[in-house]
Formats: sequence, structure tokens, C-alpha cells
Amino acid sequence: PSRKLFAVHSAQEVGALVWIRFPWLRGPFLELLAVVPGNQGQGVGQAILAWIEEQARPSAKNLWTMTSEFNHPARRFYQAAGFVEIAPVADLVADGCNEILLRKTLTAPVPAA
Repeated sequence: PSRKLFAVHSAQEVGALVWIRFPWLRGPFLELLAVVPGNQGQGVGQAILAWIEEQARPSAKNLWTMTSEFNHPARRFYQAAGFVEIAPVADLVADGCNEILLRKTLTAPVPAA
């Protein structure tokens, strides 16, 4: 019951899938963020992260995710979005491969002036 799956539609087709576990360590854990290749590079992933953050506030203090150590595009994406690499998790998905736990600390939104 703590896991939610969302499909993001674009032009009547699924453009992205999002799987979130909440609650998890004082905030949601983004288990899956998959953007269809034709929709990548258009801000879809950033918009999804912004939506998750908006939904999580004000009760959540963190937004968590994990990616494979070798997945450099995903690591750059999350770092650009403000995530910090917390720790490697060895052999979680495959022997000899590390997954990287990432956290973004959420702050209260700044009120409009």
C-alpha cells in the first residue's frame, strides 16, 4: 500500500513511468523514473521530480532514489536536480555492481512575494 505507480501520458501514449514508495525514511523513495527515449531531454524528468517534491511537502524532509554506479546519465541527472550521493550499496542488483543511494533534502517552499 505504500507504493504508487503513475504513468505520464504524452500524445495519448505513455511517456514516462514513475514508481514511488512513501513513506520511507522521512520522505518518498523514487523506485523508478523511466522516461521514454522520445521524451528524454525535454524536461519531463525534471517536471516529475518537481511534482513529487510538491506532493511530499511539507511533511517530508527527504527525497530518495537509487541508481546504478555505471549509469552516468542518471547520476548526472539526479546531481543536477540537487541530489547528493550518500553511499554505495554493493551487489544489490547484480554481483560485482554497486547501486548508489541518493538523497535530496527538501526545504519548505519560499512564499511568493
